Amino acid sequence: MVKRKEILFGIAGLLILACTYFGFKFLKGNNLLSTDYSYYLEYDNIQNLKSSSRVKFSGLTIGKIVYIKLNKKNRRIQIKINVSNDIEIPDDSYLMIMDGGLIEAPHLELNFGKSTTFYKNGDLIDGRYNTPMLETLKQSVNPLTQNITKTLKSSDSVLNTFLSIANQKNTLLLNNTLTHINTITAQLASLSKTMNLAFSSKEKNLISTANNLKQITANLTKMTDSLVQNHWQHTIAHLDTLSRELTNITRKLNDSTSTLGKFFNEDLLYNEIKATTQEARELMYDLKMNPERYLDFSLFGGDREPYKQPKKTQSSKPETVTSIH
Repeated sequence: MVKRKEILFGIAGLLILACTYFGFKFLKGNNLLSTDYSYYLEYDNIQNLKSSSRVKFSGLTIGKIVYIKLNKKNRRIQIKINVSNDIEIPDDSYLMIMDGGLIEAPHLELNFGKSTTFYKNGDLIDGRYNTPMLETLKQSVNPLTQNITKTLKSSDSVLNTFLSIANQKNTLLLNNTLTHINTITAQLASLSKTMNLAFSSKEKNLISTANNLKQITANLTKMTDSLVQNHWQHTIAHLDTLSRELTNITRKLNDSTSTLGKFFNEDLLYNEIKATTQEARELMYDLKMNPERYLDFSLFGGDREPYKQPKKTQSSKPETVTSIH
């Protein structure tokens, strides 16, 4: 019974060791039960590649790195990869180390060729590097930078030659200019000193004149304010009187008991004036047509002929004036 327990414990220990071994290999990316094909690559620099890094094609994972170790024969780094056995790789294909950037880890990218023959299990595949965009740009810019540097050096030598020729003439001109500037500066200093003396002697007179002008200005301001105030007061009083008179006239016109109110508001006075005007027009018309009715004189004397009533005709009627009320 004791031996049976020992055997069971031994079997359990072996199973635990086997599970531990297989689990460790699995975590490292090795599948001992896998039937994938194995391929090898060699690099001088693996650029942060690690065991269990992925092998991809256009973003699709098709395999893993099994191990990375140093090949002691040629002192290059050897990489073993496992790729699914249903993927045939043409023998002109190659693998490229890709930098994953900030998000993705570095990996190997498979680039298929067009050959009709394929790599076999255990073959060595060509390994290449992916040139980053900045490196490509740097390689393109380097020749341009060298040309610009050469051009700047040539321009600098030409400029130095020109300056060496021009400096001989410019030195003389500069010296003459500095001499003139010194002379002008001395003259300005002398003039300033003279003006200071003149102003200091007349300073009291200038202060007195300024005070007088200030007092005159104040008096003119007061006088102007007084004139403006009196003028406005007189104008306002006049306008007030005129407004009152206009108010009285308007009130009388609207009052029917006043003379002007009756004249403007009652129809009787208007009708009488209209009738009188019409009678006066008829009288003037009759006097014009029959003067003998109103004037009686004779140069030779004699009896007066009796007045005869003229025959009324349609054209002899006086014109009637129609008034609009």
